[in-house]
Amino acid sequence: MKEAGWTEPAIAQKLDISISTIRRITKKHGIKTGAAQAALVQQAREQLLDNAFLLDRAQEIAAAMVNDDFAIAQQIRQKVSEAVESIDPTAGQLALRGLAAAATALKLSQDVWRRALPLDRLNEAHHVEELPELVVRVMTEEDVKELRERQRRELAVLNGEVIDDEESPPTPEEGNDIIVIDDSD
Repeated sequence: MKEAGWTEPAIAQKLDISISTIRRITKKHGIKTGAAQAALVQQAREQLLDNAFLLDRAQEIAAAMVNDDFAIAQQIRQKVSEAVESIDPTAGQLALRGLAAAATALKLSQDVWRRALPLDRLNEAHHVEELPELVVRVMTEEDVKELRERQRRELAVLNGEVIDDEESPPTPEEGNDIIVIDDSD
């Protein structure tokens, strides 16, 4: 993993071991960061234009960066916790400086988490707008008569004619539009 370019914090989190263990293993086996990358650089040059616009590759890079940010943020939180426990409360101003530094480190780690996981936008991403329901049915003779009568009344109102019927013509409301295709010609 180290030869492939993974950072020590990301490897530590992935394998659930400490950074010092990773350093011992890499030193023991002579592993160098990016040693496997020389061949990959040549291959990357050949595929640069092909990969430049691939969404999958961009997502892989973003995922690797987020994974690394999570690992580092988690380690910062662990180190802050350990440091706060070891602060001597009788040390006065030194203890306050240590707590201020710990608070700053904790805030930075929280900012990393918030930036990597925008939970406020998660609802927006999962919210699917409900579409209106379209009901298609065969119109009966009575439905056609009612529709024609309503159309006649609406046309009369638009033309300024006085209607003798007691009912006033209904005004079309949004979502109540009826489309009739008459192919009897």
